[in-house]
Amino acid sequence: MPLEHFQWFSLLEMLRFRRSARTVGKAKFTPGCMAHSGEATRFHPEPEKGSSPEALRREETGRSPGGRNMKALVEFYFTAARFAIACLLGCMVVLVFGNVVLRYAFNQGITVSEELSRIFFVWLTFLGAVVAMRDHAHLGVDSLVRRLSPAGARFALVAGHIMMFGATWLVLSGSFTQTLINIPTLAPATGMSMGWFYGAGLAFAVPALLIIAWNGFGIATGRIDVASTHFVTDSEEHVTPVSTDEDRK
Repeated sequence: MPLEHFQWFSLLEMLRFRRSARTVGKAKFTPGCMAHSGEATRFHPEPEKGSSPEALRREETGRSPGGRNMKALVEFYFTAARFAIACLLGCMVVLVFGNVVLRYAFNQGITVSEELSRIFFVWLTFLGAVVAMRDHAHLGVDSLVRRLSPAGARFALVAGHIMMFGATWLVLSGSFTQTLINIPTLAPATGMSMGWFYGAGLAFAVPALLIIAWNGFGIATGRIDVASTHFVTDSEEHVTPVSTDEDRK
């Protein structure tokens, strides 16, 4: 190949490599990247100085190790909450149903059944409310928000989250006060402290405040798209139409 043609070919290869390196973002062109093999010219990308496989994986995933650990901790908490809800529901079924069977068949009963089932039901409700809040599964009406402009919808949702934060703070302060007051009080059948009964409000309010603050901050900063995110669940019943005699005709 003539020298002039070889120079033009090398220039084209250099432009092609720089375009691909700009697209990938992981390769850096250096003068030592070029190697000749016969009449062809090949470019071998060199990693940037100071970059490691771990750093490249961070760039690919877009998360730091601290972020991944926090996400794993949050997932573990809500998995444990779902498991606790299932256990509480199972215990309620056993206590209530077993108490009915014992009273009907043997004229006996479980003494602590009523108190334990009441405490389990309260904890089940508040833990379920936390899980539903994280999954945006609470019932709500968002027809007005969907008719607003993106800026108006963002303002309305931020205002709603501020009011939710205030209401949840009242639940937290009230539950904390009632828990402290009722710690010395013992239940008549089980002998448990009644602080466990009112402590369910704390188990709900603390994670609920974090969820509301996180979602509200994401909406205010634009991290959460208000146009494509559903913050509530509609109570719409999808009823299968039943064919009548007139339709069959």
